[in-house]
Amino acid sequence: VFDPSLMNSGHSSKKKRMSCDICIEDGIPSHAMTRMECGHSFCNDCWKEHFTVRINEGESKRIKCMAHKCNAICDEDVVRKLVRPELAEKFDRFLVESYVEDNKKIKWCPSVPHCGNAIRKEDDDGEVECSCGLQFCFGCLGESHSPCSCLMWKLWSKKCAEESETVTWMTANTQLCPKCSKPVNRISGCNLMTCICGQHFCWLCGGATGLDHTWTSISGHSCGRYNDDKEWQLERAKRDSNRYAHYHYQYKAHADSLKLEDKLKKSILKKAVLNSETKNQAVFNDYNWVIKGMDLLSRSRRILSNSFPFVFYMFGEELFKDEMSDKDREIKKNL
Repeated sequence: VFDPSLMNSGHSSKKKRMSCDICIEDGIPSHAMTRMECGHSFCNDCWKEHFTVRINEGESKRIKCMAHKCNAICDEDVVRKLVRPELAEKFDRFLVESYVEDNKKIKWCPSVPHCGNAIRKEDDDGEVECSCGLQFCFGCLGESHSPCSCLMWKLWSKKCAEESETVTWMTANTQLCPKCSKPVNRISGCNLMTCICGQHFCWLCGGATGLDHTWTSISGHSCGRYNDDKEWQLERAKRDSNRYAHYHYQYKAHADSLKLEDKLKKSILKKAVLNSETKNQAVFNDYNWVIKGMDLLSRSRRILSNSFPFVFYMFGEELFKDEMSDKDREIKKNL
């Protein structure tokens, strides 16, 4: 804090001269010096330069005294008083940001552009709605994804983005050529395959072979037996691909409907605002029940859409075994 004895103006302050150990200046008037709670006193110009550098570097609540090996934290009021108004405003903003970052119960709204709001919630999961109208998950700061857990939603989003159903279909329906590694698809016929590069190979094991063959065997090739493991893998891949295609189609259909309903909601809200400006507030109030109904419809549609990836992972045999938490397993057991 400020030392009042150093800030008094008048005849006594003119007589009292001090020195600054930072800039090595002597004869500095006492009113141009500031002493912190730790007892160290330096000139205001040095303090100002020190605070300016630290604030521009993104520091706020941890600005320390300039004295060697002194870990005392500078008083916030002193910082605000000595720096320019725009830097003081920046300093206060950093203080708020650091408070939010250090508090797990408070998070910034992820709106783009940023609305500047922070939301407090006692637990670290669940969905919240900012005053700007954005609904999001408090746990992962992503879009609302109930009833999916954050992990489920992350895996589902990644799966959709990578179009992994195509990869799954390729795995289930093609065999790589042992020479050029291009995928080859067999629609029907015997187990002898011929790639466009000219290489012959066995469909069951993928090994290179010659051309001579019958319907049931390939000359000089010992893989004429039925490959149980390979066939099981192919069937599993096909089943997984079909499951994903089914649930993704349902998810996408409801997600598209949600987008259309959001457009309708914005159109109704725009019309309500326009009518209230040209007529009176009572007209706007007449639209409230419609707007509330659209809000309820949007929430219901979003949950319905997200229920399909939830079912895909929650009841997908062993697909989610390693990633499921104990809490997820307990929920599944009690359903």
